[in-house]
Amino acid sequence: MGSLADAMANVVQHIQTAAESRRTHLGQLQQETTRFLGQCRAAGRERAAELRERASELRRQLDGAGSARLAAEKARQAEAQQFIGSTRDAVRRIGVSVSELRSDAHNLVQRFTLEHRDMARTLSSTLAAETSARLGASRQGIRERRGRMNALRAQLRADARTLHASLRQVNTARRQAARQMLDELAADIRQASRTWRGELKKKEPPSLGEVTTGATEAIAEVAAATVPVQEPPGEVTVEEPRSEGAVEEEPGEVTAQEPRGEGAVEEEQALRVAARAERVLAVIQAHPDGIRLVEIGNEMGVDWRGLIAVVRVLMDEGKVEKIDNTYYPAQR
Repeated sequence: MGSLADAMANVVQHIQTAAESRRTHLGQLQQETTRFLGQCRAAGRERAAELRERASELRRQLDGAGSARLAAEKARQAEAQQFIGSTRDAVRRIGVSVSELRSDAHNLVQRFTLEHRDMARTLSSTLAAETSARLGASRQGIRERRGRMNALRAQLRADARTLHASLRQVNTARRQAARQMLDELAADIRQASRTWRGELKKKEPPSLGEVTTGATEAIAEVAAATVPVQEPPGEVTVEEPRSEGAVEEEPGEVTAQEPRGEGAVEEEQALRVAARAERVLAVIQAHPDGIRLVEIGNEMGVDWRGLIAVVRVLMDEGKVEKIDNTYYPAQR
């Protein structure tokens, strides 16, 4: 648009310059014509005055010289009249040339105006066509980009769903395997505990060294048969209640207590996780409009970071739903 405006401005300036030069030329011609007419009139007046003087002199001479000089003077007068006529014809021709120059200048200005209008229309139509073509191409490019973006989004969503489903299946399988292993381990620990209690009841109360040695061997045996599971952060430890077969300590004697291996600790951890999951589920069910994890921790009086693993287990079991970092009871 800037180049078009500059071109149009140059054309207008060129037309104005040409018209101004034409006006200047016409003014100069008019001045020269006026000056020439003035000179002609002055020359005519001078010539007429001279002729009058000569005529008067000729009359005087004719009066004195005779008819021959009178004829000569008449010839001179005729010559003067012819000169005056030629001068008037020249003046008329100059006037005609001035009119022609004016007409030519007017026609030239009109022609420049028409050419300028045609050029402006051509440029406007060309710019409109180019603008519409560019807009069409831009819109087509935008549509193609939007289609690609939508396809990419759909593909990413499908990939995310597939990945989430696969991760959920893997996590579910791992949790089931871990729970099965914990159940088997707990059964083995219970069986070993019953066997140990039976041995303690059959035998006499052993000494402190024998109890310590037996407990150490049992702990090592259980530890060798189990896989340790890390306790989630933020868990509160609870003391294990005494069983019915425990031997009470009497004053002045050393009582043989049941040794606690890693299997018992893992069983306690599983029970604590289950209890905490039930508390978290109760808190979420008490807020059907949704509750955030920080608020759950505040109501339970624990650090919310320790509840991350618990809410994940509840989500995998389908008991809790998460929408925008807010947890809701599952809609059954």
